Amino acid sequence: MRRMSAAIATLVLLASACSSGIGKAGDNTPAQSLPPAASHPGPATAATSPAAPASPPDVSQPDQTLPPALLPTFLIVAETGSDGLQVITANTGEQVMSLPAGVPAAGWKRILTATPSNGRTVLAEFKFENIDSPASLSIDGTWRFPTIGDDPALVGLSGDASTQVLVDASAGAATSATSSFALVLASLQVKAKIITLDGHFDYDAISLSVSMR
Repeated sequence: MRRMSAAIATLVLLASACSSGIGKAGDNTPAQSLPPAASHPGPATAATSPAAPASPPDVSQPDQTLPPALLPTFLIVAETGSDGLQVITANTGEQVMSLPAGVPAAGWKRILTATPSNGRTVLAEFKFENIDSPASLSIDGTWRFPTIGDDPALVGLSGDASTQVLVDASAGAATSATSSFALVLASLQVKAKIITLDGHFDYDAISLSVSMR
């Protein structure tokens, strides 16, 4: 970078010197004498001074960063008929770990799952730095994460990743005269809030941020 800066500085000085030339190319007008440099110092005088040599790069501390081509790349995939996800390496297809199906957040740094069992639903927040000890919250009823249309991807997380929506998955939900939704903090630190509406409604979207008050 220092060599390039010196080269650019030299080009600028030479360009300044050329712009102050006596005549233009193809112009037969006699050249005029320049005034003494002492009374009219200008870029042409500076151009006669050679640019300072560039200092050699500092190689005392070698770069320890791996090139992008050598960094591992992982894929998170879902197999047909499987209830979970698999993390595999992109170049070999080797399975690295298994993940439960759920809603990811914060660039896949954590994943929220919902498991119905015996009339209750257990929510768990798996953090990849401590995936064996998830935070959990149990709520009454049978709930699931919503989906949109035919897309099987699980959704319902607010834009700021703070709040998750679940929809009623009980046996009579499809024919019920009311529709119920559960709001939970993604951190699972506060009791779920149940919202019941008259009529049949499906999940569509959630705002960027949600207040649980």
